[in-house]
Amino acid sequence: MHEEPIDLSPLALAPARRETLVATITARALAEAAVRSPLALVVGWMRPTLAAAALVAAVSLGVLAAAEPGAAGGSTAMRTVADELNFPEPVAEWIAEERTPSDADLIHALEGDLP
Repeated sequence: MHEEPIDLSPLALAPARRETLVATITARALAEAAVRSPLALVVGWMRPTLAAAALVAAVSLGVLAAAEPGAAGGSTAMRTVADELNFPEPVAEWIAEERTPSDADLIHALEGDLP
């Protein structure tokens, strides 16, 4: 099982050719390093980061859509953003109806029902 080592000497480069290759590779590497700034590095990671964020958002939405209503809190009523932020009732209605308030709505919200 003692095989002779393979002779790789025919693959060896001439010393002048090897030095030329080393100099060329070093010059290209230095030029690339000079072009790369920290901002370029951050910009280079922007697309992968956005793709990962989109994947996390998609998985999260899927989990939320599959979850049974009321599984977490015991209540089956859907709560809106306006409910969670404790907006006054008139403001919550404007948000639910997706409309801008009229002057009368604003007066009613600020002063309540006037006699």
